[in-house]
Amino acid sequence: MRAIGQLLSTAILVLTVFAGAAIFMMMLHISADVAARYFTGRPLPATIAIVSNYYMVIATFIPLALCQARDMHISVEVVMQLFPQRAQRHAYNLARIYSAAVFALLTYTSWGQAEVKRSAGTYVMELGFKVPIWPGYYLLPIGFGAISLVLIYQLAIYFGGAKSGLGDTDPWANRKNDQFELV
Repeated sequence: MRAIGQLLSTAILVLTVFAGAAIFMMMLHISADVAARYFTGRPLPATIAIVSNYYMVIATFIPLALCQARDMHISVEVVMQLFPQRAQRHAYNLARIYSAAVFALLTYTSWGQAEVKRSAGTYVMELGFKVPIWPGYYLLPIGFGAISLVLIYQLAIYFGGAKSGLGDTDPWANRKNDQFELV
């Protein structure tokens, strides 16, 4: 199981680097567009279409798996903190089961939608340029699929009791007396 977790960690790292590179490229692209507007009075063609249909989608959906692997999602534990540690752990993993099902369904449906957009050759027109946007639709099932795999792996670790190759992704591993230990 540990080898699978390490392979998953490597895939998450590759996706995260891809997302970081997309954010950097977005910064350069927008800066070049602003400079072109300022110096020539004309914007770069297709900037808005590329930023909104590629860069922003990558920045939003590709890092989901990293957030799950490192337990960085927002959570509200007003009532749960009153439960014993064991009950909290089981409830947390029940939420993982639900999340895995939802993200697997999102992966399936977004892949089907991407196929529809590809077969239609979906594009947008911006400043007289035809910008194909159908490839951006495949970014959603990649992000949703990656987080689905992380959740399924975390559940396999929970039910199997094996060591995780994702690192310490169990928020209860560092607890003492029902409180998180600040690092």
